[in-house]
Amino acid sequence: ARAEAHTTTASRGALPKGAKFTVVAVVNNGGNLWGINKDGKHVFMGALSKSKPSTKPPTTAKALRIGTLNFPDKTKITTATEAARIKRAKVQIDAADLDALVIQEGVGRVSATKPSALMAALVEALADDWTLVLPTLDLNENYVLRRKGSTNYVQHPDVVIRGTGLPGRHVTLGELTQSPAGPVVLGNTQLVNDNRPGAEVQAGLAAAALKEAAGDGAQYVLLGDLNTSGPLAALTKAGLKNARTAAADSGDRDAVTYTNQTKTRPSTNEDWIIDGIWFSAGLKCNGYTVVQDLDSKGNFVQPRVSDHSLVIVSLSRA
Repeated sequence: ARAEAHTTTASRGALPKGAKFTVVAVVNNGGNLWGINKDGKHVFMGALSKSKPSTKPPTTAKALRIGTLNFPDKTKITTATEAARIKRAKVQIDAADLDALVIQEGVGRVSATKPSALMAALVEALADDWTLVLPTLDLNENYVLRRKGSTNYVQHPDVVIRGTGLPGRHVTLGELTQSPAGPVVLGNTQLVNDNRPGAEVQAGLAAAALKEAAGDGAQYVLLGDLNTSGPLAALTKAGLKNARTAAADSGDRDAVTYTNQTKTRPSTNEDWIIDGIWFSAGLKCNGYTVVQDLDSKGNFVQPRVSDHSLVIVSLSRA
């Protein structure tokens, strides 16, 4: 642009054609209008073309979709064959469009390279779309399913959490790298049941193990069968937020996540909202969903996949 307003030329001077020039003031010099930008450069207004500010909505933040499902074997679910349950589980998992799914009670692995028969059958039914991550300890029943092409996964060693006089529980740890919400460390666990004080202790230990695995500044999520309804003070104290109450969008906040397998309808007792997902600073929860799998009459579709419901959250960077 020229260094000063000029009355006899429409030349743009040193301003390249097509370059952006934001006019913050206009000077009338002898009937010629000159635009001035914030740097004091001048351009003859007749030489400028006008463009409107973009009305395109901002790009929606990419979201990471994670689910948790307690999926016991036929020793606990006796109302359907394993094959029928697995077929129905595939329908739910496919419809959920998840990046990752954590499973509890999938039965302990056979060896470091061989999952339980139940988990082997499930991953076979899901075809080539998913990778099954085995726990690193034989008795651990917490598995991770990672959808191929969605994110990578770096496994960490399992951690055993106990608390004084409590039965040992496992936390399966691993990091989803290059995920839609950035790197996120997952902790998949099942806490002691019928023991609220014990669950509080184990929740705190699980959160501490997860935070240590994540390191400073990393985003992380604790999820699984927490066997406890309502707020877990230990997790709140650890700086985690409950996705069920923090979600921006949810019609399922009061949906019960556990109903005995012999029941044909969901429970209405909110004490049985026991499958939870808690997330750290750096993340926000866009949505929370409980897949109760009901027919038009409000009854469970048969066969039931589990006595627990699949719980799903959508997370993105805060």
